[in-house]
Amino acid sequence: SYGRFDRKDKSVVVVNNNSYATEVTVPVWKAGILENEPVCSLLRTDEYGYNFEAKIYYLNEGSLRIPMPPYSAVVLKSIANLF
Repeated sequence: SYGRFDRKDKSVVVVNNNSYATEVTVPVWKAGILENEPVCSLLRTDEYGYNFEAKIYYLNEGSLRIPMPPYSAVVLKSIANLF
């Protein structure tokens, strides 16, 4: 995973390059995303295609646990400024 941030936006990309599904814990606090900031998926991809269905995730102690299918990636963005 990796993150990008500036004064206004905070984003994280998570990639599973394995041939098996896994659940990963991402320390999103390193990208400046705080405990009370929800994040939303903007784009998900896997070996079958992609989708733009938004899903909201909540942090636990500065980290995000997210299930990842085989050969998949997800782009997440903090949406704290929307609330």
